Amino acid sequence: MMEPRFERARVLAEAVGVAARSLTACIDQVKIREGKIIVFAGKERAELSYTYNNAYAQNGSIMPGSGHWSVTIVKVTKAGWFTR
Repeated sequence: MMEPRFERARVLAEAVGVAARSLTACIDQVKIREGKIIVFAGKERAELSYTYNNAYAQNGSIMPGSGHWSVTIVKVTKAGWFTR
């Protein structure tokens, strides 16, 4: 099992990769709040959800440290000039 700080780094790396493929500008800022990751890129904003997917042994038990993070785009919006 990984330490929580490394798990946070893994989910952020996955989120940045997913957001970068969906946004047209360079990423300026990444925030985590209320169970969501928000990525800002110029006038665009991507809201992402994330979940950890465990891997399971043949007997149905969870295999510690064997899962992966899944990040999904909830929505991408363009901000107004004075938003943020």
